Amino acid sequence: MLDLPDNSNPAAQEEIFGPVVGVIGYRDLDHAVEMANDSRFGLSGWVHGTDKVKALEVGLKIRSGAVNVNGAVMSSYASGGGIKMSGLAANAGSRACANSR
Repeated sequence: MLDLPDNSNPAAQEEIFGPVVGVIGYRDLDHAVEMANDSRFGLSGWVHGTDKVKALEVGLKIRSGAVNVNGAVMSSYASGGGIKMSGLAANAGSRACANSR
């Protein structure tokens, strides 16, 4: 668990795989969504909250390939790819990978 001072920290801006989670404080829900969307990446996102309706509303505002609200629900109907830099090959395959160099 990384206690990050703000969203400009490299650990908040890079895709880090493994047992790592960054924690950043936020002023309000709009600020939290703004930080979540302030990334070059968009593979998946997570929203946790006691107010399930508000958590879902927040999840719908996050630009990501998949967003889980209050836990992981896997489905064959869910998005399997990311967006932004996390989805380079999602639609164009090897051509997109070659163009990203």
